[in-house]
Amino acid sequence: MPTSEAETTVNTNIAAEPVTTDVLTYQSIIDSANEIVVGFVERIPYFIASIIVILIFWFLSIVFKKWYTNF
Repeated sequence: MPTSEAETTVNTNIAAEPVTTDVLTYQSIIDSANEIVVGFVERIPYFIASIIVILIFWFLSIVFKKWYTNF
């Protein structure tokens, strides 16, 4: 079964070194930023839908205002 290059190459020296708190802090910051970006991207369709709804009601208000002033 074929495997990717990342799975076949393992450096045992890196795996044996202890992980410092700076690396863990940096990784925590990166993970948090990644979650924020993913959350924003997931909500983009809702933002677009809300803008469309606002524009529809704004347009309807203009139409009804013109229609009402003609009477």
